[in-house]
Amino acid sequence: MKKTMLAVCAALLLAAAVGGGAAACTSGHGNVEQNYRLNESGQTYGSVDSDVPPEDQVLPELISAIGRNGARGYVYRSDLSGEQPRNPTEALEYMEKLRNEGPRSIPLYASDGVTVLGWFR
Repeated sequence: MKKTMLAVCAALLLAAAVGGGAAACTSGHGNVEQNYRLNESGQTYGSVDSDVPPEDQVLPELISAIGRNGARGYVYRSDLSGEQPRNPTEALEYMEKLRNEGPRSIPLYASDGVTVLGWFR
């Protein structure tokens, strides 16, 4: 499924580049389809359907978000999930860090995935 999606997305991106237009990529899991756009680097970006459980969605690489400064942009899926604890001891250490330091901030990007617009917490 993932290879097929990548092949379709690559074809759309190539067609958009040749034709000078924007590309969109449709991906799905189960009965749920998401329509994501592709930036010039071939990264998917768009919003997540809050009415659909995450396990039933194929998430874009860049997820729409609103920064602390009110700017609208995108956060990397990998930045959003962050490094996850691998065992109970690491989980306790992570929770203690959150209590002491508060939530972490991650960069908020334009759809190009490069231009930083602000910070998301």
